Amino acid sequence: MTIEEALRQKNFVSPYNKATVNLLLTHSWLTELHNPVFKSLGLTKEQASVLRALEFSNSNKVNINYISERMLDKNSNVSRLIDKLENRNLISRKTSESDKRVAEITITPEGTSVFLEIEKNMEDIDHKLNQFSDFEIEQLNILLDKLRNTESIV
Repeated sequence: MTIEEALRQKNFVSPYNKATVNLLLTHSWLTELHNPVFKSLGLTKEQASVLRALEFSNSNKVNINYISERMLDKNSNVSRLIDKLENRNLISRKTSESDKRVAEITITPEGTSVFLEIEKNMEDIDHKLNQFSDFEIEQLNILLDKLRNTESIV
C-alpha cells in the first residue's frame, strides 16, 4: 500500500515532506508489529532496549551512562527502567567496589532468556524486510544512517 492509499492523501507539500510523513507512518507500523511481542513478555520497548544494550555489551558490568548511550529512545528514564527490570530479576545492580558512586549493571540469566525470546519473535518481523534484495536493504540502511547524521535542525 502506498502512503497515498494509507493516508487517503493525494498531495504532499514536497517530496521531502512526503518522505518525512512516510518515515513516521513506517515507524508507527513497525511499532504496532513490535508492541505485542514486548507486551507478551510484560515489557515496554524501552525495557527491551535496556536488555538489548546489556546483552550486547562487551563487558559483564556496565553503568547507567553506557545503557543511556545505547537506548533507541534517548529520552528514556534509564534509572526507572533499571529499577523495574531489577524488580523482575532480569538485571542485577551492584555498587562498584572501585567507585562507590557507580552502579554496575548486568543482565541475569532470566534477563538473557527474555531477551532471546524477544529476538526469536523479532525474526518473524524482520522477515517482512525480506521483500528487499541484499543490495536494497544495504541501501536502505545507508540512507537511514545518512538521514540521522544530518545536522540537527533544532
